[in-house]
Amino acid sequence: MSVRIFGHYVSLPLVLLMLVEAAMHVGAVYLAGTLRFLDIHFLIYPSGGWLPRALLYSLVMLGVMTAFGLYGTALHKSDREYQVRFVASYPAGALLMVIVFYVIPASFLGRGILALSFLFSLILTVLARVVFFRIVGG
Repeated sequence: MSVRIFGHYVSLPLVLLMLVEAAMHVGAVYLAGTLRFLDIHFLIYPSGGWLPRALLYSLVMLGVMTAFGLYGTALHKSDREYQVRFVASYPAGALLMVIVFYVIPASFLGRGILALSFLFSLILTVLARVVFFRIVGG
């Protein structure tokens, strides 16, 4: 089954994977902030709020992962090329996030939160993809 997005047909399982990973990226920012400040009430600190920053982080990571071809229909988790693209997407995402921080200073997360966000995103995304490949059989 496919879904049409911007004139392109995308398989429904890949759309669901993308949505799950988007939620995981947002959650990774909140988890990183909580661990960084060791306080579940850290959400009150920034004046602009954390949700726009977490959504921007998620959008950037999904964009980078899409640009690296990680949401294509020919995904093979055992393929060396796929693994290299997956691992390389995270430093590319970090570089792009740093550029975004300079262009939009209000989106700044902080070095500690950004580093932990990438770590948690990587771990959660690997787990999501393991489950995805097990269910879909890629």
